[in-house]
Amino acid sequence: MNNKTPRILIFSNNAASKTESNGRIHMTHFLKFTDIHNFYIRGNPDVEGINYLTLGNAGAVKTKLGWKADKLITKSAGCNEQQNVPAASQKTKKPIFHLLRNMAYTNNKSLLKFLNNYIKSHDINAIVLWGCNLPFLYELSYKLSVFNSIPLFTITSEDYPLKTYNYISKKPSFFFRIFQKSLRKWCLKVYKQSALNIYSNEELKNLYETQTKSLKSEVVFFGSDFVTADLKINNSKKVILYGGNLYRDRLESILELAKYLEKRDDVVIKLFGSVEKGLESKVAELKNVVYGGLITYFDLLNEINRADFLLHVEGFSQKYISDCKYAFSTKIADYIMSGKPLIIYGPKEISGIKFCLKFLKEFTITNKNELNKIENILSGNHEISSLIRNMFSLEKVSSEIYSLFEKNI
Repeated sequence: MNNKTPRILIFSNNAASKTESNGRIHMTHFLKFTDIHNFYIRGNPDVEGINYLTLGNAGAVKTKLGWKADKLITKSAGCNEQQNVPAASQKTKKPIFHLLRNMAYTNNKSLLKFLNNYIKSHDINAIVLWGCNLPFLYELSYKLSVFNSIPLFTITSEDYPLKTYNYISKKPSFFFRIFQKSLRKWCLKVYKQSALNIYSNEELKNLYETQTKSLKSEVVFFGSDFVTADLKINNSKKVILYGGNLYRDRLESILELAKYLEKRDDVVIKLFGSVEKGLESKVAELKNVVYGGLITYFDLLNEINRADFLLHVEGFSQKYISDCKYAFSTKIADYIMSGKPLIIYGPKEISGIKFCLKFLKEFTITNKNELNKIENILSGNHEISSLIRNMFSLEKVSSEIYSLFEKNI
């Protein structure tokens, strides 16, 4: 136990960001850290005080062919001030794209040499891997940790490396099998090598401990930078707000809620987010629903402040449950921190819903037969206790993360 000041290099798919959900987690987890470096693949790096590094797919190919990474890596500190631009949804690439990109980054000697020198010149004393489905980030984290004899930490909120089906294109693929084999191999190496594996929920921790045989684990919930919203609203109708991606399964759950509430003329559901292609007509059919499209992060905050209730849903199909079983949505943390009354609708098999059923039972509906429970939520005066909100507070989460790093460097 050295209690050194952590100087960290984070490897992540998404850049640390104020406005993008995955990037915001990085910011809230590392609020207490003063020396942060972030090698990212995509995103909006708009948090000041963080040193960002990125290469890009073309740069990865060039460095693999022998070009010097020094001339191709982009360096910046909070470079893209695009907080008012809605985050575009990432189109799913085919498995062959993932495989070819991984080949460009894997065993990339020029990139490894650059990062090795960067670690030494900036006196980095810990490496962080934000769990993802990019095998090359696992490889880079592992090799640089070993080369420099510095501890490696993982932070995990998804189970992609342990999935056995094609979650990229949803159908059997020879290229996916090769890609996923590499991802699992590097995942097992990293989690066994790591000084500590941090998980976003207990179910995810149990899964990875079983699969990787690594018991160096802690559970730390997502931190949220949401502040308590205005709870005194004077809307002519009770406004239920959903802000997020409207995938087919989630939309089906919203449809069920909307149809149940059709008989009430004092309630309106406002939807903001990206609708899955081909489902626009389903949204238009809902008479008690107003669809506002994809709006900026800060506009969404204003809508949340004006709403009476915040809605979080998950899908009920077996395919959806299988895909999202270990998911713990960042919206749960955000909505809890807002202090607004919640309406939560989803299957109890999903980790986030399981948490809500335990700690937010009065707001949580887990099957179609319980939809009448929404009447109690709409007419009640339910409040989220300060004890529950404290679980996701920035101060608590960031302090806990910082303490864990201090103890393990």
